Amino acid sequence: MTDKIRKKYSAQFKEQALERAKRDGFRRVSKDLGIHETMLYSWRKKLEQTGVSFEDQKLQADPAPKKRTGY
Repeated sequence: MTDKIRKKYSAQFKEQALERAKRDGFRRVSKDLGIHETMLYSWRKKLEQTGVSFEDQKLQADPAPKKRTGY
């Protein structure tokens, strides 16, 4: 059995992909980028529900890294 590796896409990639999808169509852009069409739709849905850009969502979700002490 093989393990699937999940790809992580940058906020900039997601936003540019959605802009292209609005202009050129979701099916075409997903094929060009090699991602599943439903991924584009889920990114659009998340963007519409939150009303916050992906970059801002990332900043809100990732607080400053904690420093470890006591080694």
